Amino acid sequence: MKPNNAVADLAILVPLCASGKYLDRARAFQKVGLLNAKKSRVHITALIGTDPVESFPQAWGHPAMWEGSAFNHVACKIYNHYASMHMDYIESARWFMRVDDDSVTDVDGLVEYLDSNFNYTEPNYFHAHTNYDNAPHYRMAMEDTGYGHLVKRRVDGRWNALPHEWECSVTSQAMMKRIFGNPDIRVFFGRLASYEGGFGDHGLAMAARMVKCAPSEVEFLAHDAPFDDFTGWDGGSCYHLHTVAPDIEENWNYLQQKLQENPHLLQEVPGGVIEGNEEVEEKV
Repeated sequence: MKPNNAVADLAILVPLCASGKYLDRARAFQKVGLLNAKKSRVHITALIGTDPVESFPQAWGHPAMWEGSAFNHVACKIYNHYASMHMDYIESARWFMRVDDDSVTDVDGLVEYLDSNFNYTEPNYFHAHTNYDNAPHYRMAMEDTGYGHLVKRRVDGRWNALPHEWECSVTSQAMMKRIFGNPDIRVFFGRLASYEGGFGDHGLAMAARMVKCAPSEVEFLAHDAPFDDFTGWDGGSCYHLHTVAPDIEENWNYLQQKLQENPHLLQEVPGGVIEGNEEVEEKV
């Protein structure tokens, strides 16, 4: 389904850090993390915590928001973002994607695939690989917000692990509206942000369960790096790769080789670029 009045086809959320190998990852992501983005309208929200925006390269190839906060742990940055999310932000895009800084996405290919096979007006939640490793504080946050029945078995009271994605997910506008239309969700994410620890790929799937939805595991996203199946070059069926960064040398070198063979993927997006230091939002 094509857009109505949404500003972006795809809103991308990525946590970045200015320390050590993570700064190298941030710089690499800005260069090659979003490939083949010539047609799609993309908006990026970069979660930078307390790092100064000047630590990062200032210009993206897409409109971007640098979101600062009091949090530096990656999971806390993500959940703080969700806890303060506004509905007008959700109205601004048709599809939403959360990725790590060591990933690569075929943007135009993904958006075209989503629009050809699904409706953003329906509650869709897709992810690459299902995990069940729920940390205790996620369960406590669900109990504190009145959803303990989802994480405790009725018969023996033991913990019930909820499924969640590994690294990456794509959600429709309708799914985001359904999740964040429930006021308990922001309380839930606020609790998660207050814990110094955990993982950023657990909470949104749990929030979906709180509004009686469940994620779907799909093959067009990957939690690892199956280069031979990437849609950026001929013959692939996977639009997203994980574990691709300068510090993961074998995968990174292979990506550089493939990009030399497919330089068209690096063409810049037409239109203006918002400089990072011109638009910085603080969320605490």
